[in-house]
Amino acid sequence: MDLVAYWDFEGDALDNATGGTVTDDGTLTGAAFVGGGLGTSALQFSGGGDVMKLESSADINQGTTTE
Repeated sequence: MDLVAYWDFEGDALDNATGGTVTDDGTLTGAAFVGGGLGTSALQFSGGGDVMKLESSADINQGTTTE
């Protein structure tokens, strides 16, 4: 199986994987890009409303949560 989703968080939440059948771009709410991390930037989540959401995807089995 190929890599179906990969986000490097280098200034955006775009999916950079080439093995998926769809692009799984994220939508950020409240999170901020900060310097550091493994690349040149990282995401900082500082509160309960900070999230990265994905649309339903044929590549990713999102399942359900109890949160």
